[in-house]
Amino acid sequence: MGAGENMKSRKKAAVAAIAGNVIFGLSFMFSRVVLLTVDTFVMLALRFSIAFLTMNVLVVARVVKVDLKKDLRPLLALGLFQPVLYFTFESLGIKLTNSVISGSMIATVPVAGMLLGAVFLKERFTVRQLLFGLMSLAGAVLIATSGEGGGASLAGILVLICAVITGSGFSLLSRRCADRYTAFERTYVMFGLGMAVFVTAALVTEGGNLAVQAGKALGDIRILGALLYLGIISSVAAFCMLNYSVNDLTVAQATSYTNLATVVSMVAGAIFLAEPVGPAHLAGCALILVGVYCSNREGIRVSLHQKQSVK
Repeated sequence: MGAGENMKSRKKAAVAAIAGNVIFGLSFMFSRVVLLTVDTFVMLALRFSIAFLTMNVLVVARVVKVDLKKDLRPLLALGLFQPVLYFTFESLGIKLTNSVISGSMIATVPVAGMLLGAVFLKERFTVRQLLFGLMSLAGAVLIATSGEGGGASLAGILVLICAVITGSGFSLLSRRCADRYTAFERTYVMFGLGMAVFVTAALVTEGGNLAVQAGKALGDIRILGALLYLGIISSVAAFCMLNYSVNDLTVAQATSYTNLATVVSMVAGAIFLAEPVGPAHLAGCALILVGVYCSNREGIRVSLHQKQSVK
């Protein structure tokens, strides 16, 4: 692949990562709306049932193809990290905090992803790239610790830290699987495992009350709309985009766009859920946006230098 084609592929991957994380940023708000009515595992069971059903409709309609004759063990490991562990931690974190704090904590994924990529995939990054990543992290910490968001708890913060670890691990595993499986295949197996695990968890935790909660959620047009967003747009569309993005971006580059979800979740929480946003939140957003922009400019230069060195 020539330099021009390589740059074009990276731009497409970057657009996919940006779009996926903007969509994902809104999911914090929609998740919180659903969690006001149903329990965590019921919400996750409904979300991934809708997502997996949607993907099967696309397969049956021959819009996309899925080859399940391949070795699925790497994809099952991928699905364990995302969505099983990540969404369990994230959803519990949202319930224990709020969408502002949840979004800001998830913004620490890029620095963790950068370090994991360097250790396990030998991906290079510069000191400047790390500093810009830390700038975004500083913005996230400023938002989370400002005290204006309210609703914070130690348990919620610890759960969200677990979400950060599994979220970074997902990006690492997805990049390792990129050469053998398409973005849709990775997402398909992820959501099939997610549906199986979360439906089982909901049955265990809710028992006979599962049908009651599911009926209440699906019978409320507001909750149903939020679930459709979570299942189709924020799961199928967004995660296909995120899995596609790691085909041509390093783990550090792909995860750096996670910070955009923080800004989107903060704005959405303020506008639609009346969650308070003050000067500290705005300053944190500025740090995040500058860090994302500068980190990716530096990251592109590093990637191009690596390509030229290989030649």
